[in-house]
Amino acid sequence: MEKTFKEIRTFNIYAAVVMARHMGTKLSYAIKKVSERFDVLSDYNTELEDLRIDNCCTDDKGVIEYDLTKGANGEDIRHYRYTKETLKAKKKQERELLKNWNERVFEVDSYFATEIPNDLIEEEISALEGFVLKKGETKVVPLNHVEEPTAAPE
Repeated sequence: MEKTFKEIRTFNIYAAVVMARHMGTKLSYAIKKVSERFDVLSDYNTELEDLRIDNCCTDDKGVIEYDLTKGANGEDIRHYRYTKETLKAKKKQERELLKNWNERVFEVDSYFATEIPNDLIEEEISALEGFVLKKGETKVVPLNHVEEPTAAPE
C-alpha cells in the first residue's frame, strides 16, 4: 500500500502513544512489525541532521560548537550553536526539507492486528488505518462507553 511520508510520520507518532497503553497486545505486535520496516524515517532524520550540521557554528579550526544536556533517560543530547543568520537559514531549509519529504510516496507493507483494544480514539484509528488497522473496520468507542448486555440476565 502506498503512503505519504506525512502519513508515515503521523502513524509513527500515534503508534508510540498507543504502544505505551497496550504493550503485549496483538495491536502492539502489529505496530512493531510495521515500524521495523520504516527505513524512510531514518533516512529523513539523517538528512535533517546533515542540514543542522551544515548550518551550525564552528570555531577557528572548524570544530563544531555545541552544548550537551541530559535527556530523560540520561543520554547526552547535543544542541548545536547557531548565529542569528545561520539559525534562520537552518529553519528555512528544515521547512523545505519537510515539505519535500511530505510529498513523497512510499510503499508500506501492512500488518493488520487481529484484536483491537476498544479504547482507541478517532485520531488514533485514523493514523493507524492502512498500517495495522483495516480501513473502515474499526469503530470509535467513546471513552466512557459501557457495552449494554445483548441478553437479559436470568
